[in-house]
Amino acid sequence: MNGWQVLESLRAVAETASIPVVLETSSGDFPSYELARKHSVAAFISKPFRLVDVVETCRRILGGARPLMGREAHDPPPASVQVRDTQERLLAVGTLVDADAGGAQIEIDTALGQGQQVVLTVLGAAGPERFQAEVRWVSSDGRRFVHGLRFRK
Repeated sequence: MNGWQVLESLRAVAETASIPVVLETSSGDFPSYELARKHSVAAFISKPFRLVDVVETCRRILGGARPLMGREAHDPPPASVQVRDTQERLLAVGTLVDADAGGAQIEIDTALGQGQQVVLTVLGAAGPERFQAEVRWVSSDGRRFVHGLRFRK
């Protein structure tokens, strides 16, 4: 198994999907950076590297930074979400991309049906918040699905 296959295997399992990964490679070419971004790699360190750079990168990653994804340590991590059907069966777990009073965008690894009625639970710092919602649209990058939800009253 090569490194990209190991990374795909990690991302395929819910328990390991969100573990931040730092790649150390001799590849400094643009396609490798793009592939790393596609796989949600936290940081990319090119060989030869200095130990101080590795330590600093890991310190920043543990503080929440994701340099390759453009996120600094002071940026709050995205809120987790749970999506359930109307009978309260868990359909998916993912992250909140954006939200306002009318709806939300979420990213999960499963495509929901347009028009599907769901219960969205946002697990934020203020505690869980539940919303009745309808799936309005779905888009995909080939691995993950972003859903547009409209909240129901």
